Amino acid sequence: MELVLDASAGRLDAYILDDDFENFVRTTMESFEMTARLPGRQETLAFKAVANNATGETIGDTSMLEAQADWLKTEKTFDAVLKQVTVHGTTYSNITFNFPKGNDTDETKN
Repeated sequence: MELVLDASAGRLDAYILDDDFENFVRTTMESFEMTARLPGRQETLAFKAVANNATGETIGDTSMLEAQADWLKTEKTFDAVLKQVTVHGTTYSNITFNFPKGNDTDETKN
């Protein structure tokens, strides 16, 4: 997964990619949640699937999900926990990482 911040819009886009981060991978996920740990508080980001007419992607068959939050306009870095995502039958749970640094380990599968 690659996360891309659009700070001016207060939006965080999540792209599901293959192991080499070269090709988009469509998923049936319609949503997932992430908890962001900020100074003195935690925030929940609710990602929702995005349809794209140009690629033929639809809700339930897409490689992009997005979350909106006003605090994303000012917070450029945070620690986070990705609660659970499932891609092609593999479930990944409780993945901790720093945004924008990431987590490149392969030890996150259940």
